[in-house]
Amino acid sequence: MNIADEAAALLRSAGYTTRSSISEGIAAEFEDEAVFGFIVVYGSVGELLDRWKGTHDAYLRSRATNVRAAAEKRSNLYAVFVTSDLVQPHQLSGIASIEENFVSSRKIVGTGITSRDLLRSALLQIVDSDLQIRLRNRLETRPGLFEKLAAASKAEDLVKEVLSE
Repeated sequence: MNIADEAAALLRSAGYTTRSSISEGIAAEFEDEAVFGFIVVYGSVGELLDRWKGTHDAYLRSRATNVRAAAEKRSNLYAVFVTSDLVQPHQLSGIASIEENFVSSRKIVGTGITSRDLLRSALLQIVDSDLQIRLRNRLETRPGLFEKLAAASKAEDLVKEVLSE
């Protein structure tokens, strides 16, 4: 499985625009009206632990103008670091310290990514938050939509109303 291609496909299916990155080491970039970020695929957990910070910081430096310009998205910048390699017990604290580091971006680390389902699980945080943000934005920008949804008596009516907007 090509993790970068599968990740881009999953993100596109969740409504993101994805593109190959020109930044060294970045597999793909993704963005929608509220969230943006990048994905890095490493060959091993050791490589991920050794290189994530340098890759992260280099990406932010290369995109500094874009990040400053997207003020409303700054708190929704995600850095995703994945590998098909399985994490070993002695590496768990290093993985946890990356995920707990909220400096400049939110970080997601996925190890042992060998299937689309495992990749989907790793990206679930992005997909879920994106759906919530998109729904809130849609409700806020379309006067009367919330009232129409609240008045819908059946699930089919709800779906039709959202899709018709």
